[in-house]
Amino acid sequence: MAGMLTSISTRHRVAAPAYLSKPVRAVFEALVSSVDTDHFTPADLPLLAEYATAAVTAQKASEMLEQEGHVVGGRANPWLVVQEKAQRALVALSARLRVCPQSRFDRLKAGTASRKRGPAGVEAMRAAYEQGES
Repeated sequence: MAGMLTSISTRHRVAAPAYLSKPVRAVFEALVSSVDTDHFTPADLPLLAEYATAAVTAQKASEMLEQEGHVVGGRANPWLVVQEKAQRALVALSARLRVCPQSRFDRLKAGTASRKRGPAGVEAMRAAYEQGES
């Protein structure tokens, strides 16, 4: 097969944008390195950056709530709203980026475990009844 070109795919992990702060960059890099190299593409960069920002914001809000308490001057601490919005963003973005537990769940693989166990429900009751008759 002389003259035939072979293509070798050398996928690289997406790199954090230069504008990210150190804490946000650390979350970004931890997330990207926690999955296969081909999980994210350059098109995912904005969502990854927002996910990392939301994670750092949620952590900061938690720290501030720990320091100041949930009630300040008889009113709800404003950091509660910041924390809630950051957590909501994390939930939404983790699903979009396919990094939340539900996104990693493969119903086809999960179903094979239950099929290998044997009969269940009515089928198990029927099998037990039939064994008792013999």
